[in-house]
Amino acid sequence: MGKAKRAHHPRCERWARRKRAFAHRTQRALTSCRRSEIDIDLRPFLLVRATMMTPERDLTRLLADIKPVLDPEIFVFSTVPSGAALPASLNPVQIFREREGTTLILPLAEAEAAALIHQFPCRMITLEVHSALDAIGFLAAVATLLAKAGISVNAVSAYYHDHLFVPCDKAEQAMRLLAFSPQ
Repeated sequence: MGKAKRAHHPRCERWARRKRAFAHRTQRALTSCRRSEIDIDLRPFLLVRATMMTPERDLTRLLADIKPVLDPEIFVFSTVPSGAALPASLNPVQIFREREGTTLILPLAEAEAAALIHQFPCRMITLEVHSALDAIGFLAAVATLLAKAGISVNAVSAYYHDHLFVPCDKAEQAMRLLAFSPQ
């Protein structure tokens, strides 16, 4: 006895046709020399590529490619009681839950509008190099450079970049120092 032939479901066939058509359009777009020939939106592919950047672990490369960017906004640190609901109007750049309370880093204007007690008016410097979360010595080198210049820093590591919160009156000085990254 031979094998029974498998019946194809109409939805499966439709899906296979769509998949082949998508692959054909994608291949044509990626091999096209002229932008006008591209008939699909490549933004999803660019987003995937951007989110798959390889994080850097080598300290020398991290320091060479530091690329500091100063945010124009003034940020503050605030806290709300543990378990308390955050006002919907708040859009903090960081929320960290501790036993004593929930720490928020948010724009000064938002903290004032919500009547939150806050401290440490600061500016955020984003280090645009894609640092690995397990990179050794990067933030230590940066913090040491700033400490030698008398600049306090609160560093936050996120998935792609490290962010430095420095006093407002020292932000420009910190940017000058970081532009000549510690080597």
